[in-house]
Amino acid sequence: MLGSEHPHTLDTMNNLAAVYHSQGRYKEAERLHAQTLEGREKLLGPEHPSTLRTVHNLAGTYDSLERYSEAETLYRRELAGREKVLGPEHPDTLRTVQDLIEFFKRQGQHEEAILLQNRFPLVIKSQ
Repeated sequence: MLGSEHPHTLDTMNNLAAVYHSQGRYKEAERLHAQTLEGREKLLGPEHPSTLRTVHNLAGTYDSLERYSEAETLYRRELAGREKVLGPEHPDTLRTVQDLIEFFKRQGQHEEAILLQNRFPLVIKSQ
């Protein structure tokens, strides 16, 4: 009724993709997150908070699919966008930093995690 590029449709697609992800249906989540991202980039632009939220979600799905290079690229894109739009001390930026630090640690990239932690000292250090 609203069309595939309407904001409400894109929100619903993003939410359904999140459900698929939580159910372990990663390929289906990937497809919907990718479609949502394409729509949000077109409608809102690449640095809009909703677009960046979808970038994050797709990165998480790639992480679950063990497509780590693609996940890292998207996590870095999300961080660059949030830092540019919201600033380095905004809570959403800091949450993104924390997620990226945890991603690096899981990948054994401890030096990258430390560099990021040093760049954003407001992030609470994890155990």
